[in-house]
Amino acid sequence: MLNVYSIPGQANSRMVKPDNVMKRGFYRVAWTCKTIRPHHGLGPYIYRFTAPGLAKAKIMIVMK
Repeated sequence: MLNVYSIPGQANSRMVKPDNVMKRGFYRVAWTCKTIRPHHGLGPYIYRFTAPGLAKAKIMIVMK
C-alpha cells in the first residue's frame, strides 16, 4: 500500500490500494498535480509504503 499525506496528517491520495497484489520487483508510481486535491498545493508531503513485514515513510517536496 502506498499513501500520500499532508504534513498535518491528512490523507491525500491512496496510490496503491491494499487489495492490489503485486509480484516482487521494482515499480514506479507517478503522483502528478492532477492527483493533488485543490486545497492542497505545493510544499512538503509524507509518503508511506507498507507491505507484509515492511513499513517505510519519507518526506517529499512538491515544487513547480
